[in-house]
Amino acid sequence: MANIPVTPKQKLFYESYYTKGSESFGNGIQSASKAGYKGNDNTLGQAAHQLLKNSKAKTEKARIQTETGADVAYTVKQYQQDLIDDRTLARTLKQPSAAVSATVAMGRSMGYDKDNDAGGKDKAHALTDEDMARLKAMSKVLTDQDLAQGPRLAQDGQGQEQA
Repeated sequence: MANIPVTPKQKLFYESYYTKGSESFGNGIQSASKAGYKGNDNTLGQAAHQLLKNSKAKTEKARIQTETGADVAYTVKQYQQDLIDDRTLARTLKQPSAAVSATVAMGRSMGYDKDNDAGGKDKAHALTDEDMARLKAMSKVLTDQDLAQGPRLAQDGQGQEQA
């Protein structure tokens, strides 16, 4: 199988996604949009997923890192912020399963899926001060967003709230 070079659109996506300091660094949806891919956030997210899954992604990441001399690592903090953004978007689009998935992934990223020892007994997970600060910040962001959206009542087909 021949090694097919990246297209200009793909190159722009990878540069936008992997270049530290870029306004769309680590954000697949923004990077896809900036590169000229069209569609809603869901479509752009799918395009970004396919591009990042592509075997060219690792090569492009290395190329960009070499050219810029910058570390293009995607940090846990950036990952967690993306999960917060994903959860917020899912709630805005009224997609509860996607919101739950982002919440579960956030918990896993903080180690909350590792609560049993080998004997099957629960062991306490001691939160560090940094963990507590992140949880408080996340809680405030989510609470402020929840309050701004108001109560979530079911709506009939004509936008009328039902109790």
